[in-house]
Formats: sequence, C-alpha cells, structure tokens
Amino acid sequence: MKKGEKSVGVARQYTGTADDTVNCQVGVFLAYSSEKGAAFLDWTLYLPRAWTDDPLRRAEAGVSKELIFRNKIELAEEMLERTIKADVPTRWGCSRTPSTGGPMPSGCGWKGRAGPTR
Repeated sequence: MKKGEKSVGVARQYTGTADDTVNCQVGVFLAYSSEKGAAFLDWTLYLPRAWTDDPLRRAEAGVSKELIFRNKIELAEEMLERTIKADVPTRWGCSRTPSTGGPMPSGCGWKGRAGPTR
C-alpha cells in the first residue's frame, strides 16, 4: 500500500494483500514450484490505465513512452512465454482470481513441453 501518487503504478486498485481496493502498487509474479521447493522466476509492475494514458505523469516518473497498457492476464502470459522460450520445464498450475479470491475456472493452467500433471 502506498500514499501519494508519484511512485510508478500507484493507483486506487484491488490488492489481495489488503483484500480490498486501496491506493497501492500491484505486481504480477511467476513462481516455479517442485517437490524440492519454490522460486520466483519473473515479475513485473502492473501499470493501470491512469498511468499508461497520462503522458505527463509517465514522463515525470521516467516511464518509457513505448510501454502500453496490458492487463494482469496479458502480463502473466508474457512471463509464461518468456519462461517457455527459456526452456524451463513446465507442467500445470492454477492461481486465485484477484476479484473473488476463489479458484480459477476449470481448465486453467499452462501446458508446457512437459505436459499436464496427473
């Protein structure tokens, strides 16, 4: 959670950390999990439209003009694509939806080169 509006990506938005809509920054993370443990592989800061659509705010914060709005699912897909291209063995996974905290719909996950887990 953050006060003010100068930190990159800060906006009034939902965060699971607070389980509420608050002034905050939101990150999208990709983690690898196995029987031996877990590790974060990738992360990115989510920039709401209030940031991507405001050239002055972006310039003041040093946010590149080339960066375009992408929702959290699109950011996660980009991270998964980078992970697959890096030849990281993948199987299947699910997360919780940010809006409800409930499980993702049936069929969620990623089937990489290793195939689904049974």
